[in-house]
Amino acid sequence: MSKVNIGLVLGLLLGLMAGCHNRIELYPAPVKLNGKFGFATISPGKNPEMVISPQFDWADRFYEGLALVKMGDKFGFIDKTGKIVIEPQFVQTGVFSEGLARVQVDGKVGYIDREFSKTKQLAISARFEEGGDFSEGLANVKLGKRWGYIDRSGRLIIPAKFDRALGFSQGRGAVKFEDRVGYLDREGKIVVETLFDAGWYFSENLTRVKIVGKWGYIDRSGNILIDAEYDGAGAFKEGLARVRVKDKWGFIDRKGKLVINPGYDLAGEFSEGLARVMNQGRFGYIDKKGRMVISLQFDYAEDFQQGVAQVWQGKKMGYIGKNFGKTKKFLWQPSE
Repeated sequence: MSKVNIGLVLGLLLGLMAGCHNRIELYPAPVKLNGKFGFATISPGKNPEMVISPQFDWADRFYEGLALVKMGDKFGFIDKTGKIVIEPQFVQTGVFSEGLARVQVDGKVGYIDREFSKTKQLAISARFEEGGDFSEGLANVKLGKRWGYIDRSGRLIIPAKFDRALGFSQGRGAVKFEDRVGYLDREGKIVVETLFDAGWYFSENLTRVKIVGKWGYIDRSGNILIDAEYDGAGAFKEGLARVRVKDKWGFIDRKGKLVINPGYDLAGEFSEGLARVMNQGRFGYIDKKGRMVISLQFDYAEDFQQGVAQVWQGKKMGYIGKNFGKTKKFLWQPSE
């Protein structure tokens, strides 16, 4: 596998491990031409139209009306007209979430709001060693050697006393204390005791937890609904969750029944009825019956959203629709 492909696969692995952003806005979408990123309107049944000319060294999708872009070695933000609303000046930056974006200043993490270009002032001072995106009104931050939670004013409302903390999802925040994981409510009360080796975000009222080296699923009260018998596990999406048996991934339903047999080196969550899967370094898509509807042919692939998915062929990035398996026509021809 080439260096490019290794990087793309690592990107997928990190994506599968991260919390999901629900604020993503697909249009316009980032495209790459002649080594630079711009934005185009891309949707099924319509011809693509370039609306922001390629000029950035890297670009993310839009979140809350702003897109993170990179010029040189610094990050900033543009609006949907292509206007730079926050000049590239940060070495590390997150996307906007609930009106705030985390930034790194002099090795510390703080948060900016949309008015930063006018005020030149951080909305929350850079005093944290690490920080996550805001979710459900709170952000997980590391203060010294411990993690806690701040509100949108920057006030520490859940004390920094945990070894690790994840952002909130469905009213629960996973915390690690003395090598055991449990869950808090938004008031900081432990509602699921720290009994697990590892845990993750809630999705569809379930989350995966690790018990004695195996993964299973609990509800928001901590009841084990699916026994810990898997070597790996993902979030429930559209009623199914990816699970790993030995070194292969398949899918189970909410009762723990295996509905798609493990047969893939990697698998993503279902989105719009399709899930990305990988074997031998090539990505394609399956439906909920396990049928391969878009064959394994891409070096990297993202989830479908609003009928469109981003795919890569080597260094070239393009977009496909859900009928690509039949038409073989790209919505945006892969380009670099």
